[in-house]
Amino acid sequence: MLFEEVEKLYIVKDGVTYTPLTTCEIKADEKGNVYGNYTIIKTAQEVYQECINPTMPQASEQEVLNAQLLKENADIRAQLAEQQELTANLLLQVASLKGGSTSV
Repeated sequence: MLFEEVEKLYIVKDGVTYTPLTTCEIKADEKGNVYGNYTIIKTAQEVYQECINPTMPQASEQEVLNAQLLKENADIRAQLAEQQELTANLLLQVASLKGGSTSV
């Protein structure tokens, strides 16, 4: 397929031109004229669809495991902070019951 034929397959949507995805093999005719022989890999419509509906890459098993571990770590740290706050409040209450100073 010649470039002029490929150009006819372009589509324009919302002012953006989408072109087919092609490969090009450079050739020469018997007179020595050089031209490109294009092969379509994806149509302009397929390229357009990929632009408006991009596929999200799938997370690997290791990435999922890492995310779960990070979430678990964050949850444990939040629980630890909560326990530290409860401990501090209990210590203040004990100090006030003993008649000590509770100012910080």
